[in-house]
Amino acid sequence: HAQTSAKAGTPAAEIQALAPELMAAIVIIEGNEGVGTGFVARVGNQVCVVTNLHVLGDNEKLAVKTLKGDTIAIAGISGAIGADIALLRVADPATVPAPLELADKLQDSVKIGTKVVVAGNRLGGGVITQTSGQVKGIGPARIEVDARFQPGNSGSPIIDLETKKVLGVATYTSTRAVAGNTLLSLRAEKRWFGYRLDTAAKWEEIDWAKWQ
Repeated sequence: HAQTSAKAGTPAAEIQALAPELMAAIVIIEGNEGVGTGFVARVGNQVCVVTNLHVLGDNEKLAVKTLKGDTIAIAGISGAIGADIALLRVADPATVPAPLELADKLQDSVKIGTKVVVAGNRLGGGVITQTSGQVKGIGPARIEVDARFQPGNSGSPIIDLETKKVLGVATYTSTRAVAGNTLLSLRAEKRWFGYRLDTAAKWEEIDWAKWQ
């Protein structure tokens, strides 16, 4: 059984399902040791760039850039306790695109089969692409989808195609060997997971120098 950060097979060709103003809220995160994705959202009373904690790890320098090429100034970082989610507090909310709206109480508003899209910096190409799928499962901390996101999509929003609200943060895939069609055959089963924001209740301020 193996877990990898936002890995999957090659997705099929996609048609843009998100309006330009929603795409504008998705940002590219560039570090000296890796790249990822983030998105602008209002969490509580703060405008933040939401991403995964593992996207930030090992990077001494980070740049957060919009699709227009503007760099977003970050005033501080918080991490979710018990979840792979980071909040990068925006220094000047007036300078960033309109925040994406977050879904609340997923267990009441989302069901298995709900159509979703994951949009982000797939394979670290420096462009925003998307891959579509459906909700496959909902747990207390995570959501499972079959949108085949890949490296670079870590930190991407998982967006409900109907409501256009963010259901979770694309984080990792799980791959395990399962029995095939015959007794002696095995096949690899891949699953795609994201962390829920609506149940991330406790946050801890991160001292960047100490965390490094």
